[in-house]
Amino acid sequence: MQAGLLCAIAFVAIAPETIQQWVQNPSSVFNVFSATDTDNTNDKNKIPASGLALENQPPEIKAFLDTIAIAEVGTVGKEGYSTIVFRGTFDPAKGHPFFEGGRSPSSNCAPINGKRVCSSASGRYQFLDARYRELRQDGIISNFSPRSQDVAAIYYLRKFGAYALIVQGKIDEAFCKVGHFWASLFCNDYNQNPKSARQLRQIYNERLQYWRSQ
Repeated sequence: MQAGLLCAIAFVAIAPETIQQWVQNPSSVFNVFSATDTDNTNDKNKIPASGLALENQPPEIKAFLDTIAIAEVGTVGKEGYSTIVFRGTFDPAKGHPFFEGGRSPSSNCAPINGKRVCSSASGRYQFLDARYRELRQDGIISNFSPRSQDVAAIYYLRKFGAYALIVQGKIDEAFCKVGHFWASLFCNDYNQNPKSARQLRQIYNERLQYWRSQ
């Protein structure tokens, strides 16, 4: 989920003292990874629509998306596309449950580390209703189908400069690039019960092996 819900940490090939610094001060990572990455753009016109389709992605991107899905909703199965955070499911064909569906985030709450958290996070990548609205307004997607959810996730990988890093095998840096967006990844201070670093890296490696065998 984005911006403060369900956090995980990636196992990375970086000095332990550096990782500890990120854990203690997540904001410091943005001084390490420059915002001048060529993928880091807000101009959707620089990202060809065909480049956002899941079937056109290399195994590394598919494995990365699967890792996010497992960290966010606990599965790579089709049911992930219809998952609502905390509880419940929805029909993706009817749109985002907190946008077209008319549900209120205030009706969907749960305690996390002693704090009451309410969220509209939905789908395989736990997009908030506000994010979904932006994606529609910007013409990135027109619905919340499984295909559109994949397109949206790939769009954000490119927008935040993670895409090229993933393809280059710099998975640690890629996770950190989008850690502020998906709280299930490291490089944020959301304190939302993260998975261990080793678990996240293991998930990625297993999914990468799977996609390379296809």
